[in-house]
Amino acid sequence: MLAKKDIEQIRGVVREEIDGALDGFAVIVNKGFEATASKVELNEFQIKTKEGFGMVNDRLDRQNDRLDHQSAQLASYGSDLQAIKESNVHRLEFEDLGARVKLTETKLGIESGK
Repeated sequence: MLAKKDIEQIRGVVREEIDGALDGFAVIVNKGFEATASKVELNEFQIKTKEGFGMVNDRLDRQNDRLDHQSAQLASYGSDLQAIKESNVHRLEFEDLGARVKLTETKLGIESGK
């Protein structure tokens, strides 16, 4: 059996080991908190982030306005092209008409101005 003196000595050694381990753990935890941002830093970051997103949103709004304008222009060009197509004769129809006129002139004995 261990004597009371031996038990006290063992307790002292264990206590020293535990205290040393706790001190080491405290140092590690403290280093972790040193790398953590403060509330002020977080608030500043949040403000800068909101400002940055505000600028991005403004730019996206301007881009959307430009796209809307360009879409309206394209729609206008489309209707203009449709009007041109409706008022013009297709090439094949024009060539066919030229061949018919030439045939008619030949049958009637008319010399073409060409």
